[in-house]
Amino acid sequence: MIASGRQAEQRLGGLEATVPVCAFSCFGAGIAGIGAARALGHHGLAAEVVEREPAWKHTGAGIHLPGNPARALRALGLEAAVVERGSLITHVMGR
Repeated sequence: MIASGRQAEQRLGGLEATVPVCAFSCFGAGIAGIGAARALGHHGLAAEVVEREPAWKHTGAGIHLPGNPARALRALGLEAAVVERGSLITHVMGR
């Protein structure tokens, strides 16, 4: 978290208060960085996502999302987009 030193007026429980405005940076555009930025946005806080890679690459990798991660995606408003682009795992083979 980086405090900008600026001040903002906010209404807190019917009271006006002057509070510092903070800027947030999330380093890495992976699951954690994007998830953190999205969660901050749900609380009315802006976040800048910083990624060192200049472009998205298709790696062919997959991510298994059981119950808890799926609930987290739902809370962030991302579940439908992930389900739309994902594939259902119907069986698992072990070696």
